[in-house]
Amino acid sequence: TTWSPGWPLAACRMDAAEALRAALDRSVPAARAQGLEVRSTGSRKLALCGRLDASLATRVNIAAAQVCQELGLGRGAVSHRDLELLVPQARLGEVTTAEERKVLAHHTKEDAYLDPNRVVDAPAWNSDFVAASDRRHRQHLKPRYAPDDDATVDAVAAFIAGHCREGRGLVVHTGAGISAAAGIATYREGSSSSIAMSAALPTYAHYALVALTRRGYVDYVVSQNVDGLHRRSGLAADKLSELHGNSYIETCSCCSPPMEFVRPYDAYSTPAQPPKFFAWHAELPDGSRRLEANVALTANERSSGLAHLTGRACPRGHGPLRDSVIHFGESLPVRALEEAERRSKKAPLNVVIGSSLLVSPANGLPFEGSSPVAIVSMTCTGADLRALRRGGVLLRAPADIALARIMHHLGMAHFGNV
Repeated sequence: TTWSPGWPLAACRMDAAEALRAALDRSVPAARAQGLEVRSTGSRKLALCGRLDASLATRVNIAAAQVCQELGLGRGAVSHRDLELLVPQARLGEVTTAEERKVLAHHTKEDAYLDPNRVVDAPAWNSDFVAASDRRHRQHLKPRYAPDDDATVDAVAAFIAGHCREGRGLVVHTGAGISAAAGIATYREGSSSSIAMSAALPTYAHYALVALTRRGYVDYVVSQNVDGLHRRSGLAADKLSELHGNSYIETCSCCSPPMEFVRPYDAYSTPAQPPKFFAWHAELPDGSRRLEANVALTANERSSGLAHLTGRACPRGHGPLRDSVIHFGESLPVRALEEAERRSKKAPLNVVIGSSLLVSPANGLPFEGSSPVAIVSMTCTGADLRALRRGGVLLRAPADIALARIMHHLGMAHFGNV
């Protein structure tokens, strides 16, 4: 009997390797044509071997997950250790102008990018092109990406929804892309025009994550954004790590535990007038500058030279209040980072939404454990191949589109305020 997805495998006299070969022949025939092999490596263990075009790996991993679910093998039953992923290649002279090669060389500090005959990973798979498209820099590239088709969106959404139904909550890692529909610039995806952060409202994706969290499908959210839209959408504080802070939150250090104040305005850019606490840069005899203040500075402020004093005082302990935004070069909040690491490590699936995964240490969090990683982003990221090699999936789509299909597969398309 020939097996197909949805059939009980026990009714088909076929072992696991044969079942996976049959599934691949049906859903990803090009993969088998390229020489992809399936081997049995022991009791209830399989291995994908040979060579595979990276653009087919998402479909292959979805088929493998489906077979494992039908057989009750568990998510880690298929090894990718002996699988070579082939990334499309391109000659720089065919995909860039001389001026664009200068921009690439400037951003990467690699003069080899000036050579038009150099062969590199194609732009759609090359995170150097993503980093060089950051519109916050005067010299930048035009982003190179195209969204996936509807069939791929649906397949990846079904894959993520399937993990949701397993009963252990997922961990979702969000970057600037989840707030793109709110009008906030993402920079690396080609947008530099942005509405004022105070005018931005949570998107469909933000509200969908709240609903998924309340249903238990999502255990935790780890965000690199400072726009405060997760909290404003109703996501509980104990379900969220804001690694880079929140523009609307200021905290004290005089109380135990520290007090947190959520403001209706941007605390970072709205200092008190006149300020009770303030800082300045003092000129030193050698020409350098040192941060000084009328109150003790934190270790972060001393090492970075950046003051976080908002000028306001804690109404209970009367000590200084500080904005919570983390700048480049500053240490991340310890408790938020440790909780993000702990939750990510035990998650059955880590889902990345709208992040290029180019900033450390946030880019390593989805890979804390051994579970698969699903990446939803408009561009390639710095961890695409890493995700595919552990059975994960990639999706090039806007956050709202991806979340809408996930909600559809979970029967939550009209979730409202659940």
